[in-house]
Amino acid sequence: MGTLAPAAAGVLASIVAGILGGYAGGLAAQPTQITAGEISVFFADYYSKATSPADRQLARARLSPGLRALANNTVEEFDRFWSGYAKAVVDEVTPVGPNTFAIGATYTTGSGKMLTRNIVASFVCDRTVALSFLPCPPESVMLDATKVLD
Repeated sequence: MGTLAPAAAGVLASIVAGILGGYAGGLAAQPTQITAGEISVFFADYYSKATSPADRQLARARLSPGLRALANNTVEEFDRFWSGYAKAVVDEVTPVGPNTFAIGATYTTGSGKMLTRNIVASFVCDRTVALSFLPCPPESVMLDATKVLD
């Protein structure tokens, strides 16, 4: 019986590892769903940093690598765009698809003029371990694509 227990333990460990490996593999294959609440938190942080010259590059770091790589989204272009605004706030976040949201925002220029913008934005969860059943940590949400509607 002494030799059977280690063998049984090894078989059991293999079975459990196989089940957990398959389960985790299935989870990793699914994209993490990002909630409207997480997007509200994202934009509060993003807009605060984007409108602050000292923190602007921290905001740019919240863009996905693909979005940062676009020719019209260089460090200089990002800085030039955001230097025109003193403040930006999210007024409304509405889910329109998986990790895609309609965003209503108000931008305030340096001269105090307020502009309303309606944007459709897609997001990704950028983290080492993508477990789709867990919420995306706020620091892992990245803006992946945007389209200004007005």
